Amino acid sequence: MNRLLLRAVLLVPLVLGAPAIAHNGVDDEPHHGGVVVAHKDMHFETAALPAGGVQIYFSDAMGEPLPASALSQVAVEIAHPGLKTEYVDMQIDPTGVFWTGKTAPLTDAKATLHVGFVRQGKSALVDVAAAKVIAAAKAPKDAHHGH
Repeated sequence: MNRLLLRAVLLVPLVLGAPAIAHNGVDDEPHHGGVVVAHKDMHFETAALPAGGVQIYFSDAMGEPLPASALSQVAVEIAHPGLKTEYVDMQIDPTGVFWTGKTAPLTDAKATLHVGFVRQGKSALVDVAAAKVIAAAKAPKDAHHGH
């Protein structure tokens, strides 16, 4: 086998395997029109519905979906600079897949969503920029990283 052919044979698996190596096999892509945030040993996707409402989907460190019941509590506040903070009453949806809450349509790009949750007795509070959630809600569903 000549050197050029050998190099080509050795490089093909590296080139074809690059996306898997780049993400280490972790699925951190949004699947619900929202924004994915990593937090310790898990991820969560925060999505705003065009007609109003917030949905949060949780997954493990590898991106595998977790049932909503894997979290004992979820709370969301939408802090609008200079205005009143909106408190969202969150509950598990009837399918048990995600947490959901009713809100006015999210249009304030300067707002911040404070997402709090309890998992395995440990609480966390993570801020998510409303501008990113709004942009994700408006993006075409097939525009996520070319998928």
